[in-house]
Amino acid sequence: MASLLQIAEALQFDGADLDSNRAGLISSSQHRRLWRRDAWQLAGAAACLLAGGVFNVALLAGWMGTVRGKGAGLGLALMAIGVILGYASVTLWLDLLSRRVATAEGSADLEETRGRSGAQYFVRIADARFNVPLQVYSEVGPGRWRAYYLQRSNTLLSLEPL
Repeated sequence: MASLLQIAEALQFDGADLDSNRAGLISSSQHRRLWRRDAWQLAGAAACLLAGGVFNVALLAGWMGTVRGKGAGLGLALMAIGVILGYASVTLWLDLLSRRVATAEGSADLEETRGRSGAQYFVRIADARFNVPLQVYSEVGPGRWRAYYLQRSNTLLSLEPL
């Protein structure tokens, strides 16, 4: 039997958050936590874009000596990282503006993938697939589940057995 307490701890939600999610809304504490995370992500995106742009301008202006070919790749890579972080940040920002929570209900399918950076754990409920911490992955068992999440960014807010 799954421990809702351990799942709640790993996903950082409590009873009041779950009640808000059941009503189809993101709770105030979830909104604040995700807004802070998104602000840091957006700041990182801006820093990468700025650093990549300044680096490339410095190369084009000849301020960096003979580094031309290799340096342009670094500047473009920084800018690409900034665009990717910015896109992820915008999707979460749009979710937070709407304050609406989507649900997925059904049996849970577990998936583990291994790569160079280690294992990643996923839970699929109906058509929704979530990247979850090992603690959540270990607690999800057979039976029916309901997931509450932000649809654009696919951010899992809470999860409960039915």
